[in-house]
Amino acid sequence: MLNRKSLGCMLAVFVLLSTGCSPLYKYRNSTSTPKWAAEIAAFEKLDKEQTYAKDAILFTGSSSIRKWTTIAEDMKPYPVISRGFGGSKIEDLGFYLDRILSPHQFRAIVIFSGTNNLTGKDKDAKPQDILKMAQFIKKKIRDKYPQTPVFWIAISPTNARIKAWPQVQEANSLVKKMCERSANFHFITTDYAYLDKDGKPIKNLFVEDQIHLNADGYAIWTKIIKKELDTYLK
Repeated sequence: MLNRKSLGCMLAVFVLLSTGCSPLYKYRNSTSTPKWAAEIAAFEKLDKEQTYAKDAILFTGSSSIRKWTTIAEDMKPYPVISRGFGGSKIEDLGFYLDRILSPHQFRAIVIFSGTNNLTGKDKDAKPQDILKMAQFIKKKIRDKYPQTPVFWIAISPTNARIKAWPQVQEANSLVKKMCERSANFHFITTDYAYLDKDGKPIKNLFVEDQIHLNADGYAIWTKIIKKELDTYLK
């Protein structure tokens, strides 16, 4: 039996995904977004139990953020709030963004999302879909946080999803252009650090699944991301 809170969450998902004026309408039949409701509820529980620095950098997006277990240490002296969830897709982030951001004060937002939309399968999203959702996320942020710096991390090249690499490159290019045309939006390019001289993803920077970064891969991410934060926040 579903309790009243679960029914309310499901109704909210249905209403938002059924609104034709939103790009989330495209994903109205998705089973992905409701799947992460428990993780978002767990974040809200943490928000009530823990205190975070008002000048923290809030990281959100998919499992590469969630699995970054050393993020607090790696990002020093910047305090962080880590809010990666899933397996999530970019539409999941768009749907839950308000609940992720609204409990917090923060100095900047860092996003890594879209990688699970482009996997090399027939049902993948198109690069233009990633752009539309990125624009939707940008609007949601700017409606409430008009001046907050936002850093958008490029989707990484991976061996497990190399078939989708041309689409990933196109999506990265589209989101980069969006950032360049938007005040206080910064695109963080990373592919150059994860490709070998032949243009193939470097295997020893990833864990066994050849999707997620290992410690060496995260060390590179840390260096690139902190350099961008230092450039625009110091």
